[in-house]
Amino acid sequence: MLFKIALLVLVCVFIIVTGFEDDETDLDKMKIMEEMIKEWKSDNDEIKFTPTQISYLNHLDNRGRGSGRGRGRGNVRGRGNGQGRGKGNNRSKRQYEYLPVRKAYRHLSDSERKDFHDAIYQLKHTFSDPTSDLSNYDLFVNLHRSNSAPYAHGGHAFAGWHRHCLYRFEKALQEINEDVTLCYLDTTMEYNVGDRLEDSAIFGPDTLGNADGKVVTGPFAHFKVLWETCLKNNRTSLSRNIQNDGRFFYSPADLRIFDTWNTFEEMNTLRPNFEAEHDGVHIGIGGHMLEIACAPFDPIFWLHHTFVDYLWWEIRQHQTTDPETEYPNGTRPGHGRDDPMSPFMLELDDGSEQPLTNIAGLSNSYTTEEYTYQQAPGRIVCSTYSDCRSKFLYCSGRRCRAKVREGGQLEGRSTVSCYCPPGFIPGRRRRGRQYYCRCRPR
Repeated sequence: MLFKIALLVLVCVFIIVTGFEDDETDLDKMKIMEEMIKEWKSDNDEIKFTPTQISYLNHLDNRGRGSGRGRGRGNVRGRGNGQGRGKGNNRSKRQYEYLPVRKAYRHLSDSERKDFHDAIYQLKHTFSDPTSDLSNYDLFVNLHRSNSAPYAHGGHAFAGWHRHCLYRFEKALQEINEDVTLCYLDTTMEYNVGDRLEDSAIFGPDTLGNADGKVVTGPFAHFKVLWETCLKNNRTSLSRNIQNDGRFFYSPADLRIFDTWNTFEEMNTLRPNFEAEHDGVHIGIGGHMLEIACAPFDPIFWLHHTFVDYLWWEIRQHQTTDPETEYPNGTRPGHGRDDPMSPFMLELDDGSEQPLTNIAGLSNSYTTEEYTYQQAPGRIVCSTYSDCRSKFLYCSGRRCRAKVREGGQLEGRSTVSCYCPPGFIPGRRRRGRQYYCRCRPR
């Protein structure tokens, strides 16, 4: 009897301590993100789009995205120069034999992953305006700055604005390779890595590159970074500074909380707030990802936000209100349903333009006409290795978990959690009481 009472007390203490720890983490995320948004809004280093660049961005969206006020396509407004509101080209909408599927990054085949990496790399080294220092990739970084999109963060417009921006970015990749779709990084997989997040196999040379300091390995090594705000502290190329604290990444508990949200209002106001939870990954990756104005320079930004969009897609599946029309009144300035989704413009059938509004970001047509999603690894209940459908994952405790790269700490003595690139087989080495992943030539 005394043993049972003692055990009950220990369980209660654990729950209380864990609860306080989670609350502290939420406060940390909120506090840091408030500072991030404050710094983002103070970024006055405005880089104007040239007319050629605006024309390029505009032609990426040539399908109707009506908001109840006519059909047309969303265009980018030239901020500050009053020029370049061209119609773009008249190419017809791509006809899909099937709806493109956005998969988890770890569910891509080797060829799909290579194509995705190559498309990102080519976009980074392609210029719609040869007279500008901004590559076509950099144009999307500029779109995300506060001078271009003053209300992309800090309110109800967050999810819809980023969904529309992701859509355009995906179209830019598909102009390079029409078979490429965006993919997402399910960071609930890293939760089991604990306080050694940099050990995850996604930060290997054949995946996304190193997570500590300047990115010098992988397909995005030495990616060029622009603008004074992003170049400070001698960061002339892409850098990361991963926080080895799994609390900053999504957890299985977060997914269970999201499953309880039934309205758009709950998603934006209940704690943990949807945007605040997304902030944790920015904080966790660190480096350029920690600064909103600079974050899109890291391709992880696009994988992370595609996962955010996936989570929103899931929430909308069980939403009890109409997901296209439920938009509360009394939101923050710039975040109202009929406020402009700056800098995107809507071109009507008669050739006139009006601002694309925030409510347009809630249209079902994104995920019924343009793309859909494959189930996230974090949602898989596994019993065997093959259930996780990825060489970067393994099954433990009926959950898919992230494998670690060479040098990463193993789960126990087994090498099942050790990922090795082609041509190598997993092994282990011991240091003290811990075992670490070791890759040996075949």
